Amino acid sequence: MNMVQAYGVAAVPTNLLTNTGTAADGSPKSDGNYIAIAHAVLTCLAFVIMMPLGVIFLRIFERVRWHWINQLLALSVASVGLAIGISLGLTYNKSKSFNSAHQIIGILVILAVFFQAWLGWHHHQVYKRTQRTTIYAPIHGYLGSFLILVGLANGALGLDFSEDNKYISVYLAVSIILVALMAASVFFKRWQVRRNKDYGVLDRRLIGTPMQPFGSDVHLEAVREL
Repeated sequence: MNMVQAYGVAAVPTNLLTNTGTAADGSPKSDGNYIAIAHAVLTCLAFVIMMPLGVIFLRIFERVRWHWINQLLALSVASVGLAIGISLGLTYNKSKSFNSAHQIIGILVILAVFFQAWLGWHHHQVYKRTQRTTIYAPIHGYLGSFLILVGLANGALGLDFSEDNKYISVYLAVSIILVALMAASVFFKRWQVRRNKDYGVLDRRLIGTPMQPFGSDVHLEAVREL
């Protein structure tokens, strides 16, 4: 090393980007944060794609079996994403305290989704015995939609927390489209049921059959929960 050049004169450096007396060995490479990417991909897959798809399975296609299988898979994916997020949070000083809105909301939402899954399961068990809908059905429906919306909003908070703001606009656009599809599916099904009632149409698909636990794909509960 040229010590004269290293010390220089007593002044503010004029160029911090020029190599003097040194040469780069190879080309610079990015050490992409793959853990953060995995966290983002898994949680977005669960809340942006899988959970809204589960609502559409139930509301438009009336496939209860598809609904609960899809939502359980989504919960599993979201849980793995949460575990990765907690591991990631312990890595950096910025996130070790777990006091950011994104972290707090994320943990609470996943816990609430577990409760939501229990509500759905318990509703089906009661329905199996009584052949009547329960108070858990509307709670399950409204709580599920609410948690999806909160999860979508928390995704935007996560992008902001990671200072990766360039993707927020795309994420919000996709989220808005999915929310619109969910809302349209609910309104469409309500309109369909109301129309059949007005015309006195006895549609076996809409009336349904007695449900076995997680068995019949189309049943009376799907109509009563609308």
